[in-house]
Amino acid sequence: MQKTASSFLLAVIALISISIASQQETRAKSADAKTKSQSAAPETSHVPGKGDLRKIAFPKDFSLGKLYLLPKTQYGFINEIQPFGSARGKVEVTVPPDYELFLSASGEVIRHPKLLDSLPVDALDGIKVSALNLGEDVPSMTDQVLAHVARLAGLKRVILSRSDVTDKGLTQLAPLVNLKSIDVAMTAAEGTFLKTIANFKNIEYFSASESALKEANLQYIRNWTKLREFDARRTHLTNHSLQYLKQCQQLQCIDLGQNEDIDDSAIKDLNQFRHLIFLGIDQTHITPKGLGELKPSTLHTMITVCDTNFTKQEAHELAIKLKPMTIMLKTKHIVLDKDMARIFSPLK
Repeated sequence: MQKTASSFLLAVIALISISIASQQETRAKSADAKTKSQSAAPETSHVPGKGDLRKIAFPKDFSLGKLYLLPKTQYGFINEIQPFGSARGKVEVTVPPDYELFLSASGEVIRHPKLLDSLPVDALDGIKVSALNLGEDVPSMTDQVLAHVARLAGLKRVILSRSDVTDKGLTQLAPLVNLKSIDVAMTAAEGTFLKTIANFKNIEYFSASESALKEANLQYIRNWTKLREFDARRTHLTNHSLQYLKQCQQLQCIDLGQNEDIDDSAIKDLNQFRHLIFLGIDQTHITPKGLGELKPSTLHTMITVCDTNFTKQEAHELAIKLKPMTIMLKTKHIVLDKDMARIFSPLK
């Protein structure tokens, strides 16, 4: 029995590793299409030349996390960029015009969120909080941190992926009217919090991939006319979800992969987006025939499809027909049995 349990645990760990590796590979391959060109962030704490000089007094006895200088055009994952220093003691940094100062919060912030109250309200441009409380009937640790994040009025991006954040906690983002980027991927957030920030004017990036997002709550992002990237992979979306995006005509990247209720009927709505440079529809029910009805954009668009729906020959023929679009054929690496499928299925 113990041997069987150990084998099961190893299988779960292996599947998690494969899944994460697959996601990272896909994101790496599509990075050029999504961001066109992004220079590496400066690695020193002082950048000569024009910029915004900031002098910030962090606690001297411990660090509040790692500090990054991120290109303004880069959203989502920051794994590929090296931090330039620690949020500890007196920090003096010149933020170049095309960059933003970002804090990846440490455990000290999670344990003592009031420490953020000592920072100037415009000290940071972005923050990442990844707290996860696995206890039962206990308050969300991330929600408690957000109560103090909300006073940092200069924030433009908030990354809360892989955290225990809740919709109730996310309503605390209401004062942050300058937000451009929100990431709640892999959380239990259903999206009711979006009603609180429905009138934000500057949102350019929204990710709720592999979260508990409810399609009806997308109605609250209709007025995000500056939205450029929308990521809702593996969230049980249907064709109707595209109705909520109609006014978001600046969209450049749409990822709807692994939403099996999306089919050829979605093509009509997808044709309204004329600025796409990335479209993820792998593991949906869009067929080669349906995709053939997609109108080629004036831009070079990368489209990811899955080999469960497309053969190599079909992908090749579509790439010729839809030129200048590029068709990237992905392999569905993992075949799950009934028990494993229950563990790794999208959140409900």
